[in-house]
Amino acid sequence: MIFFILWKVGDQHTNFLNFLNNLCDYFKFTGNSGNTRINYLDVCIWKDLNMKCFRSSVHRKPTFSNDYLEFRSCHPHFVKRNIVKGQMVHIARMCSGFDTVKVEMDNLIKMFVARGYPLDSVVTISEQVISEWGKRCRPLLGVRPE
Repeated sequence: MIFFILWKVGDQHTNFLNFLNNLCDYFKFTGNSGNTRINYLDVCIWKDLNMKCFRSSVHRKPTFSNDYLEFRSCHPHFVKRNIVKGQMVHIARMCSGFDTVKVEMDNLIKMFVARGYPLDSVVTISEQVISEWGKRCRPLLGVRPE
């Protein structure tokens, strides 16, 4: 279950979390607050004051360890290719701006190459997904291409 509330940061936020956490012993709620930026699961959301809208990008937790499937594994080639494409489509959907997509794609290319994936294959998949950005791979939030 996902529960999301927006209000001004202050004691109300802390009091509400304490109230929720006192309801039962086996389930704990956590909260995240900020004036302009908040990380939630694998997405970072912030206010773009110039464009007067919300923007988003991929968020990696401090415990992220780049444990994608190694290329030398015995999995079929199409599985490895689709893991790369799936992660790149995820970036294209999570990032609201094309500039952010490019930065995150470059990071992801480096991660897959570090796991033994051939650079040319990963770059080819990246170029396919980037060419579909705004058409087939539309961002979920923020600036949308025309």
